[in-house]
Amino acid sequence: MRAGHQRVRATLPSIARHRRPNRGFEAIALSSDGRHLHVFFQSALSHPDRAASEQGRRARLWTLDARTGRLLAQHLYPFDSPRSFTRDARAGEADAAGLKICDATSAGPGRLLVLERISRSAKVYLVALDARAKTPARYLRPSTRPTLEQTTGGQLAASGVPQLRKILVFSTDDVPRIDRDFEGLALLSARQLLLVTDNDFGVEGARTRFWRVTFRRPIV
Repeated sequence: MRAGHQRVRATLPSIARHRRPNRGFEAIALSSDGRHLHVFFQSALSHPDRAASEQGRRARLWTLDARTGRLLAQHLYPFDSPRSFTRDARAGEADAAGLKICDATSAGPGRLLVLERISRSAKVYLVALDARAKTPARYLRPSTRPTLEQTTGGQLAASGVPQLRKILVFSTDDVPRIDRDFEGLALLSARQLLLVTDNDFGVEGARTRFWRVTFRRPIV
């Protein structure tokens, strides 16, 4: 198959078809050595059905060969409790269906900074892609039951299925004057982040805004 002048290869596992509408690969990060692409599904998959995605508290992270697109590893990123997003909770809009990963960037070999949010509140986490935290290959098969989306965190732990460990770097709930609807993330230096908001096509008058966050100590 060809799309314009670009060859399209069917290299991704078929379970990707269970992504929620408009919740495909939202965050894509190139590894520091340029060999790997780290891609997050924006929210939990609808696997095996929509109810699973609305209750899902974890997103799948795939590591791909940057040259061929071949899947090399799958990790599970656990979302925070919806109620922990303070501004969304106060507005009565904190639920599991709203949890999403909106961006990610490389923070050095085997590490990523991840932008996790609902709508009004956003958090930036540091994660390490430890090989021991990869999910078993059987969870890439659509026929596997129970699915990762049906399983609670306690059930995963009892089954020996790992999840990524997260270190909180920054929360917009700690800075009252900062904007909502962050969609972009860039690492400017070991002590600086750049965050960018989504204007949602400007239909409600929102404007794209950039915020530079400087830390007292290195974050990576």
